[in-house]
Amino acid sequence: MVWTPRGELPQMKLDGNDIELLNLCLEGRPQITSPESKTVEYDLDGGFNGNVFVDTGWNNLSIKVRFNYLEVSSTVTFREQFAMYRSRFYSAKTLEFNDQPDVIYTVKTVRIGDALNDFVDYGSFEIEFICEPFGIKTSAPIVITATTNTLQNNTGWYTAYPLITVTGIPTTAGTTMRIRMLEVLTNNYFFDCNITGSGIPASATKLVIDGRKRLVWYETSGGVKSYPKGEMTMVTFPAIPRGNFRVITTLPSPVPTGMTITIDKNEVV
Repeated sequence: MVWTPRGELPQMKLDGNDIELLNLCLEGRPQITSPESKTVEYDLDGGFNGNVFVDTGWNNLSIKVRFNYLEVSSTVTFREQFAMYRSRFYSAKTLEFNDQPDVIYTVKTVRIGDALNDFVDYGSFEIEFICEPFGIKTSAPIVITATTNTLQNNTGWYTAYPLITVTGIPTTAGTTMRIRMLEVLTNNYFFDCNITGSGIPASATKLVIDGRKRLVWYETSGGVKSYPKGEMTMVTFPAIPRGNFRVITTLPSPVPTGMTITIDKNEVV
């Protein structure tokens, strides 16, 4: 069956591949689960407004999916196939569903239930995927190649933690660049990063700032990573509030060949 975004029949991709390639189909559409916030409750004696709740983060998202096995060969039993499925699902990294085709869920671990196997060539089983609290929209990234001030929008329902990649970074002493982000509603800057060429390894091909993992590193053409020292200043990692925001960049003049800033917003659903 051809992958059909928003189609009538339920479909799922595992690590970018349709599960039909594993001779499986969904028994039905999974229930829609919502992220649950973690809160700490404080009981204040004499408090006029009741107890105080403080948000401390988010719980993992549980997605339960029931699968049916599709017979393809009379020489292979479902029990034999199920052993292979355990290996495949335990190594799962991402999930996608055709009724939400522009969203990816990141899998942290799985729980595989017992399988029904009334016939040698038929079986069904349920898997609980424990995922990161939010699904991430696969929207087109923001690409910047010049000094600019552009209006953007976080259309997700919560704060987004972007992935910023700078290729062609300055490695010459005295060369500087700056990336800032401003919330339109409050007119306040929530991200400000200065990069100077002094001290950046000459072999570095790109700089990566990962708001979700709260990490920053350089990367060479061979994939070797190194970490900034005094050549970069950044007060906080980027966290994009809901609504309109501006990306303000100041690049060297003239802009070095190949210098590009790519921002994956990582909007959440």
